[in-house]
Amino acid sequence: MGEVAKSTEGRAVTITIKYVDGWKGVILTSSGRLKGAEFTAANKELFARDFTAEPLLYVLIERGDELTAIDVTADDVRDIAQQDIEVSSKAPNVSVAVIAHDTLSYGLARMWQAYVDGAGWRTAIFQDRAAAVDWLRTEVAKRTGIAIALE
Repeated sequence: MGEVAKSTEGRAVTITIKYVDGWKGVILTSSGRLKGAEFTAANKELFARDFTAEPLLYVLIERGDELTAIDVTADDVRDIAQQDIEVSSKAPNVSVAVIAHDTLSYGLARMWQAYVDGAGWRTAIFQDRAAAVDWLRTEVAKRTGIAIALE
C-alpha cells in the first residue's frame, strides 16, 4: 500500500493526515493557525476505521514549516485526550510521538500525555524529529514485532 495524504482544512489551518506503512501508521502535520477543533476533526477522521481489519500501530504528530500559531485550550486538549482514550480499547498497541519545538507545544503535549496515561498507549515527546522516528521504530517493533519504515 502506498502513502495517502488527506487534509482537514479550515480557513486558517490544515492538518494533513498521511497514512504510511500500509495504513499501520499516521503522520499528522499542522500548518497555519492550529485550533483544537481542527485537531478534534482530524482525530475523528483518523479513528473512523475498523481497527481489527486495519490496525493502527503508531502516530507521529509534527508541526509543519507553515505553522503560524497555536490556539488550543486546556479544554481542547482534554477533548482530544478523551477521543484517544475511547479508541485505545480498539487500538491498544498504538505508540504516539509528539514533536514539540517550543514551550507552548511542549506544555500542551505534556497535558495530553497526562490525560491519556493509563490508556495503554506508549507516548513520548521530542524536540527532534530523528529521535521521535527512532523511538517509534523501536517501540512498534518491541510492542508488535513489526518493523516500520515510517516514511
